[in-house]
Amino acid sequence: MTRKYEVRVQQKHVDFYHVEADSTESAQQQVLVGISSGILGNVSLEDTITYKPIFDYAMELEPND
Repeated sequence: MTRKYEVRVQQKHVDFYHVEADSTESAQQQVLVGISSGILGNVSLEDTITYKPIFDYAMELEPND
């Protein structure tokens, strides 16, 4: 019989974007708006570093019946 488990995993990645802007503040704002809206426009994702997932815990959940 299979049982339900909750597994907590931390995942981390770092993205590097390129954007044309008049200032660092404008560049940061353009990237923030692009990420939050999902519409990157002239913001381009250039690279991503993905780190190994960290498993914090796994625990069996109580049956609901």
